[in-house]
Amino acid sequence: MDANGWFKKGNELCDLGRYQESLEAYDNALSIDPNHVSVWYNKGNALDDLGLHQEALYAFDKALSINPNFADAWCNEGTTLYKMGRYQEAVDAFHQCLSINLKDTTAWNGKGSAFDKLGKYPEAMDAFDEALSINPDDATAWNNKGNVLGILGRYPESLEAYDKALSINPDDANAWNNKGTTLYNLGRYKEAIDCLDRSLTINPHNKDVVTFRKHALSALVKITSNPDHNTA
Repeated sequence: MDANGWFKKGNELCDLGRYQESLEAYDNALSIDPNHVSVWYNKGNALDDLGLHQEALYAFDKALSINPNFADAWCNEGTTLYKMGRYQEAVDAFHQCLSINLKDTTAWNGKGSAFDKLGKYPEAMDAFDEALSINPDDATAWNNKGNVLGILGRYPESLEAYDKALSINPDDANAWNNKGTTLYNLGRYKEAIDCLDRSLTINPHNKDVVTFRKHALSALVKITSNPDHNTA
């Protein structure tokens, strides 16, 4: 089998979620053609899916040494660096991707999320707005923008962003959770619980949401049992 044959086999194994076996196929391809850029790129993706982030970075770097203008490799390298907590390096990688393909909404979202982690909220907001200018129906960007608005204490705007995200993707458990958290911060505990329940309907195994729902319920019980306060 030639390099392309092993490459195709590796891709088929990846599609089946058999990442370890796919790596063996990709290594066979690279033993025949060490400069097969797509093999290095897909190997990096498989390694990342296995949680082997350092090894994934090596594979992406190899791909980029062969083709420095490989926008998707820069984007996925940025995503891997983000997962590793190397946020400034992630920003730099996403920037490289966007210098090649300014319309890559995944890179804009990734860059914004990395800025968020660095506490650079205006830069994060600008990145999410760029993603939304390219695709106004990008639910991820609306959710991410809601997160930053919430951090800044701009809760009504944050709710609007989550509502927009959920109008596009009503099955986004994370957006329901984020909306619930914002409503909690506004003291609207009953509405918060309703959102958390929606989140748990979609993903019942999220222990953090289960725990937070208990806090919201406790707050609701406290305020409804106190005659000096109105019901939220």
